[in-house]
Amino acid sequence: MSSYLVLKSVHMTAAYLTVALFSLRLLLDAVGKPRWRTTPLRWIPHANDTVLLVAAISLLVVTPWMPFVHGWLTAKILLLVGYIVLAPSP
Repeated sequence: MSSYLVLKSVHMTAAYLTVALFSLRLLLDAVGKPRWRTTPLRWIPHANDTVLLVAAISLLVVTPWMPFVHGWLTAKILLLVGYIVLAPSP
């Protein structure tokens, strides 16, 4: 299996897991179970998002991507970098 397919699978799995973890945390808050904040569920989404970002950057390295050719991808990367830089600290 090529490195591209492995990285794509890791990236897609991490993306789906991000949605699932967000939904789970939202559901736990909605039903009044705030104790999840003292469990590993508090930091697992951050670790998963790190995997997601590393996989995305790795995909850019192994593919012949050229900036500004695919406008949606360039916009997504710039927005992500802006979000990381401008996000308030907890």
